[in-house]
Amino acid sequence: MVRYWWELRSCSYYDVFEQDKLIYTEITWTPSVYRDKEKFLTNNTAYILGSANPWLIAVLNSPAIWWYAWRRAVHG
Repeated sequence: MVRYWWELRSCSYYDVFEQDKLIYTEITWTPSVYRDKEKFLTNNTAYILGSANPWLIAVLNSPAIWWYAWRRAVHG
């Protein structure tokens, strides 16, 4: 629970952090989608998906998706 205004600004998706979710990093050199069961919070270098479906983890970490993303995603 947030006790002070500087701890975390309110947001409409705060409840997603309290659920099982998928976390992936902004910059990565390998497939790295992670299932979070510990209710971690993230900072601005990681993103979350509100689903912890094992099938989705397998697809997002697959070589085929990584091949596609490496060629189509914007590289920083």
